[in-house]
Amino acid sequence: MKTIGKYRLVAEIKRGDQMITYRGYDPDLEKIVLNKVATTPISDSSPALQRLQKEGKIYQRIQHPNIARLIETGVDGLYPYLVLEFIDGITLRQAISQYAPLPQDITLFCLVDILEGLEHIHKKGLIHLDLKPENLMLDIRGSVKICDFDLALSPGEQVHGPKGLTGSLGYMSPEMILGQPVGPRSDLFSVGAIVYEMLTGARPFQMDSAENELKAIIHRKPVAIGQILTEISPLLTDLLESFLAKAPDSRPENAGAALSALKKQVNLPPKKERNAR
Repeated sequence: MKTIGKYRLVAEIKRGDQMITYRGYDPDLEKIVLNKVATTPISDSSPALQRLQKEGKIYQRIQHPNIARLIETGVDGLYPYLVLEFIDGITLRQAISQYAPLPQDITLFCLVDILEGLEHIHKKGLIHLDLKPENLMLDIRGSVKICDFDLALSPGEQVHGPKGLTGSLGYMSPEMILGQPVGPRSDLFSVGAIVYEMLTGARPFQMDSAENELKAIIHRKPVAIGQILTEISPLLTDLLESFLAKAPDSRPENAGAALSALKKQVNLPPKKERNAR
């Protein structure tokens, strides 16, 4: 496939079971875009079609500087697709792989961006449920943008127990693994795991197998960040402890509550100054 709709597919970025992500080109606007396309022709009842349509509807509900922007949804023959802004930068996974442990001030600035985008998501009644370094982009101005809403839940939806487990190993909350009700606090657990990895270079519950890591998320506490880093801000220590609490009720209510508490404890420079770093 060389084109989808009016868009030229320039290079494959990521391939999944149901979707392929391409760097594309919009000939009308003469700019690079991101195209998500079904891997195979699909019918009206296909789960892949329903998943892509759902993700498109979610993107249409959320517009925020810290969230990737939807440009268009469409169908080319039997191939549905999404068109998103192309974010010039790297994933947080790439940043962690190349530079971890990341400086505490940079980690804090990234955390604020994540929480600001997530606050908007939670205010819309949505839950992301797949926050991980691969789904967070760092653009060339230093801002973080949240991407990939294919697992997100709309108001009233729930995941369907352990047999229908979805998400990413190391970032799923205990309640998600156990098939219990999920909510905004589940996203904050994922944020805590991401921040821990930014500061240490390792996931908080990293083990020798997927099964053991899932058990550790449910039953074990992570190694205290203060035992890994000799100089760690008490603010980040307290944040990680609250975000990674096993019981959802022990975490902040949502991203807005977490962001409000954070801003009361630290004087952040204006966003323009943060991005200049």
